[in-house]
Amino acid sequence: KLKKEVGERLANYALAANYSLQGLVYKSPSYKSMTTEKNKIIISFDNAEKGLIAKDDMPSKFYIAGDNKIFVRAQAKIIGNTVVVSAKEIKEPVAVRFNFTNTDISNLFSNEGLPVNLFRTDNWDVVTIPSNK
Repeated sequence: KLKKEVGERLANYALAANYSLQGLVYKSPSYKSMTTEKNKIIISFDNAEKGLIAKDDMPSKFYIAGDNKIFVRAQAKIIGNTVVVSAKEIKEPVAVRFNFTNTDISNLFSNEGLPVNLFRTDNWDVVTIPSNK
């Protein structure tokens, strides 16, 4: 559907990465680090110098967990080039996952319009349900 935009992004990537052309935005924001403040986790991103935007009102598809490793849907708020994530059920959060299910479609982008890459802050085993083939 967005062939022109994808082509432009790939061309910008080639021009910047291979030919050192300056001033092109070609990398999506990606997870950099997290810090915890009380019952919230603050996520920082690389490649988001001009900030982040949500295509809808608020960012979605964030999940947060405590030490019990049970993830719940989280509320997220953009502050500049960071996202603050929390959930009422999680009093002491330790991990965040973004856009992590098979059906999630992100609404979080850089101000230049590039989608934020999916990520997880944990290295816990992922529980999968085997398909019936």
